[in-house]
Amino acid sequence: MSEERFDRLESQLAQIIQAIGTMQQNMATKQDLALVGQEITALEQNMATKQDLALVRQEIAALQNNLNALREDVVSLRYRIDSVEGAVSIVIRNTFTAHQNFGIFIT
Repeated sequence: MSEERFDRLESQLAQIIQAIGTMQQNMATKQDLALVGQEITALEQNMATKQDLALVRQEIAALQNNLNALREDVVSLRYRIDSVEGAVSIVIRNTFTAHQNFGIFIT
């Protein structure tokens, strides 16, 4: 084999080796991109979960506000019931007294 042909083969082999190296780098880059894509997907899922948690917290806060409002309504209703019971007691007492004063007896 002539030296010139040997040099050409050596040059071609060097180019092939260089091309293989470039291909390996490209493959590594593609794998890195795939990993980055997976990381982005995971981050998006985490963000969605955080948004869901934020919505759940808002719902809990709204439910707590509603519960507090209901408690206030119950207190108000108890006060009104007590007032009505007091008024009914007064009416019963006055009616009983009036019947006694006028000689009307309830049997």
